[in-house]
Amino acid sequence: FFSPKALSVLWQNSSTEKLAGGTYAQKLSIDGKTTFLINGFHPRQLEHFTAPGRSIIVMTLTSHADWSVARNKLIGKTNPAEAIPGSIRRELLERKTEFGLQEISSSWNGVHLSAGPVEGLVELIRYNSDHERNKVADTSDYNFGATLLKAMGPEITDKIFSNPTLNYNGKAVSVFDLTEEMNTDDCIDLLKKLFP
Repeated sequence: FFSPKALSVLWQNSSTEKLAGGTYAQKLSIDGKTTFLINGFHPRQLEHFTAPGRSIIVMTLTSHADWSVARNKLIGKTNPAEAIPGSIRRELLERKTEFGLQEISSSWNGVHLSAGPVEGLVELIRYNSDHERNKVADTSDYNFGATLLKAMGPEITDKIFSNPTLNYNGKAVSVFDLTEEMNTDDCIDLLKKLFP
């Protein structure tokens, strides 16, 4: 019905509601029926990474910078046009011709940095694993993972990785959203309170 490009164009021209970390929805009317589109940008994003001649480069970085600084000043907002000057996404947008890039947009913004330490750790394990060869990265392979295991134990750590929705200050919020842009020490302190 819709190609990945058509979904992306539709997505970029409709209002979006954030449901949870990495999950967005749009309410649309298609042939008179209310339809909810979830992450409509993703098929084109995936196509971009999986098409012949394309590649994904995974780098694991460590920094003492605050998570919010790394996300907003180093990487820049998801929409490169809204990213601050000097951020990677803004530079890619402004210099796309120089870099030989076809497009820089919210769907194709060039770089990813996890929203927070828990989501980041789950992504590190996912992207540094080779499931075809049954080689899954271990939580303890990463500084935050080892710290989390020591503080919470393996059973609670697995529960945290499942991104459960918690009641926090009277609101239902997922672990990923709750720990978004939170530095690792603060994140561990909060998780200890939430998972005693």
